[in-house]
Parts: sequence; C-alpha cells; structure tokens
Amino acid sequence: MKPIGVESRTCPQRDPRVVVLAMVFVLVWGTGAFAVGEVSTETQAVEQPALVFPSLPTQGLVGSSVTLEVRSSDVRALEYRWSVKPGTLGWMMGVWGSSNRYDFVPPERGLYALQVDVRDGLTTEVLVRKWLGQIEVFDGLVKRIVVVPAAASLPVGMSLSFWVEPLLSVPIESLEFRLRTAVSRPGEERSWNVKVPWQDWPLPPFDVPDEAGRSVAIEIDAREKERPGRILTHWMGEKYPHRYERSQANLLRALLSDEFGEMFGDKALLRLADKLNLSVSLLQWEFLGKTANEQRAALERATHVKSVDPGGASAPETRIVLESGVALRFDPAGRMLRQEGSPVSIHLDLASFPCYREAFSRCRDLDEEETHLAALAFAVYEGYEFGIPPDYLLGSIHDSMAHCGAFAFQLHEILSLLGRRVGFAGFDRVGGGAHLFVEAFMADGRSILLDPSAGYVYPFGSKKLGKRGLPQPIVLPQVRDLGFLNVSAIEDPSQYKFISYEEYARGVIPMRQKTDLLPSP
Repeated sequence: MKPIGVESRTCPQRDPRVVVLAMVFVLVWGTGAFAVGEVSTETQAVEQPALVFPSLPTQGLVGSSVTLEVRSSDVRALEYRWSVKPGTLGWMMGVWGSSNRYDFVPPERGLYALQVDVRDGLTTEVLVRKWLGQIEVFDGLVKRIVVVPAAASLPVGMSLSFWVEPLLSVPIESLEFRLRTAVSRPGEERSWNVKVPWQDWPLPPFDVPDEAGRSVAIEIDAREKERPGRILTHWMGEKYPHRYERSQANLLRALLSDEFGEMFGDKALLRLADKLNLSVSLLQWEFLGKTANEQRAALERATHVKSVDPGGASAPETRIVLESGVALRFDPAGRMLRQEGSPVSIHLDLASFPCYREAFSRCRDLDEEETHLAALAFAVYEGYEFGIPPDYLLGSIHDSMAHCGAFAFQLHEILSLLGRRVGFAGFDRVGGGAHLFVEAFMADGRSILLDPSAGYVYPFGSKKLGKRGLPQPIVLPQVRDLGFLNVSAIEDPSQYKFISYEEYARGVIPMRQKTDLLPSP
C-alpha cells in the first residue's frame, strides 16, 4: 500500500507501534574477532601516557570509512583495543593489538558509539579507557528532503515546494538533484518521467497536475557531482489531485463553531466528543423513523447525557445537559440544535447532512450500536476532508497533514472519551507500507474495525486480519479521493504482518502483539 500520508513509505505518524530492528554486527580488526563485553567510560591510571585521541565526526555515511588514529609520544610499547556500540545493542569489543589506527566502516544507518582502550604491552595494565563519542550514520547524501504541503489530497494547481536538510559531512554544493513523477491508477505499473533534470539545489516548485482519478507519485534523486553514477532516491509520497469544494454542511466542523472561547486541552475535546455523539444519535434516530417521544426516551437512556428537560408549550426546545457540562437546546419540530447561550444554530437533519443518510443506509447490515460507531468514524473522515483538525486536538501533528495515524488517533481519542473500549489494529507490509485502524469493542466481546482515513468499516475484529474469506468492507460515502487498501482483498497474507493493540487506560498503549492474528501455515 502506498502511504496515505507523505514523505515516507509508512503513515507517520506510526506512533502506537514499536518496531525493534535487530542488527547483527561483526567487526574485524587485524586477524582477530570481536567479543561482547562491558565498556566503561574514560578512566586513567596514575601514569598516563602522552596520547592524543582522534575526534569522531558527528555524522557519516553507510559504507564510507572513518579513519581514527591515536598519536603517542610514550616510549613504552602500547596496545590498543577498539570497540563499537551500535544503537541500543551491547558493545562489540575488539581484540588487543599494536595498531594505533582503526578504520570504522558503518554497515547500516543508525547511531554508533566508539571507544578505544590503551594498555601497556608488557604488563597488560590498562592505562586509558577513552570514549570517543557518537556518530550518526545515514544511507543518503542528505539527511532528509521534505515536500510542502505534506497533505496527500491536494487541489489541482497547488504549488509544491521542497526543502532539504543537508549533512554536515556532505556540502550541498557538491550535490545535484532531479525531480521525477509517475501518474497511475491503482494497480497500474508506474512509468517515471523526469520533470526537472539534474541541477543544483533548490529545485523549482511543482504544480499538482489535473489527474482526476489518478495519483501522482514524486521522487527526488540525489547524486554527487564527482560520482554521478551513484544515485540515491528519496520517496516524496503520492499526491491525489482533486477538484472538490469544501463541504458547506460539515457536521464536525459545525460543532466546532461554538468552541472558540475554549479551544485547548482535553476539556475542549471532551465537549466536542459529547456534542458529536449526541448529534450522530439524533441523526440516526431520524433515519430510523423514531417518534419525538421515542427520541426523548432514547435521550434519557443515552450515554454521556446528564439530564433531559423536554420543556413545554411555552418553551418547545428540549434542554440537554451532557456529561462534559455542555448545555444544548434542541427543537424536535424544526430539527434545530444550538449550544445554550450561543447564537449559532445547526439544522440537524438528514436533509442538511445527506451524507449521513447514505452512511446509515450502507450500514444496514450492522446493528444500531455498530452503525453508531461507523457514523462516528464517518464524522472524523468527513470532518477533516482537507486535513486534520486544529492543532489543539492533535498536539504536535501539523494541521496540513492527512494520514491514517492522525485520523486513527483522533477517532480513538473521541471514542475513549465517550467511554468506549477501543484499541488500535494495523499491518506492516513486507518491504514498506503500513496502515492503522481503530478497533471498537462491544459489551458482548464482538468488535469491528474502523478506518477513518479512507471511510471503511470492517464488520469483524482484528483476530480475523490476515485470514482469507473476509467479507467485503462497508465503504462509507467518499469525500476524498485518497488511496486506500481493502484488507479483505489481500491475496498473499504472508507479505503482511498484522498487529493488534488494546488500550486499557487512557494514554497507555501496551505493546502486546497477539500471536493468533496470522493465518495458519
């Protein structure tokens, strides 16, 4: 699957999962092998030799040699032991030898610590244990290249610009770059075309082409001017051009209109979740044809509703106080909803929000509770049609991005605040690509998977992920032309790693991978 976000081949945002890459690293010095041991920080004996230790650069490239040499004016025969610590792994300790020179060639990208020990060659007394520092190793010629804006779904004609963060060890003036794009439909083989030939940085802006129904993949190649045969490619993501206009009747954004006095923190999100939950219920009851009395009775039983005052002939509005403290006024006859004390009113009926009628219709095979959850997922999906919500709702995630992680976390937070038992489920594709869902659990143990980034509802739980014979998902009304992957259509489950996480306390996500998610061999 191509990323719904941008910039990398996975939805960044992959923040509820932890992937530990075990790196087997063997260093050879002289004719000896390394053994795992303990390395201490710098210590010195009473008689310290006259030594000058090398400076370790802070950055390096995979496969490029870093030569380290200890200079000594000591008359004794000294021996040296060079040790390397890759990432979070243990120290790989070398053997003692007479060479004061060591060529470090990092085999993988990552962070490496290096140390050299010096001892008297005759007495074998360790004289100095010198920690040389850490070097961050990259597998490219630049640290990263970023495309702005980062959103995947963009209007035709929008200008994209590119920003580069160079490496200290590779001057940007020594490099040249080119821009390539490929236009394709899902399932089509890409054919790459050079849009900007090799040139110095910066690259010119790139305008989103008019390619309705097709995606535009973008890559930037980098190479050294002195070694033009070595080309390194940076994947910039896939863009989905559209000509959509912003929705005039967007439920979630309409519910935000009363929150300008209190736009920050958990309290604002709880108020939004409460109002969204009530609004979806009122629309769902209208779809089911419930009478005014039936709706009033359902209100009194509804979760997160603190009190209901139906009013009277002189005050036809029903006063509803939610658990979050929000007081609302609802006119059942005119289907008008407003926050108490606010002049802003919403026509809360299916005529004003026709997409919800369509969403309820498509969920006709689900029960009322499952349909309600699907409608909440649709509210997140439809509500952030051109990006994710304001920063106060998602903290550090930039509000121009739109990818599965941001949507899933937002829906997960809303459902958690509503007292639902929810978790995350997703998969990693071998060779790159990932996707994240929200799993919502019912009281009887059943669960469904919600995909708020693509408008999919899977009427089954995460234990069925990766198994053949899955039913087709429910596709909610399409409000974006983002790319997405139908899990039930996966033909080779062995190419995917399916994972489920359950959250037992808000803000705490145990990294427990279930073992029964993969199909039996």
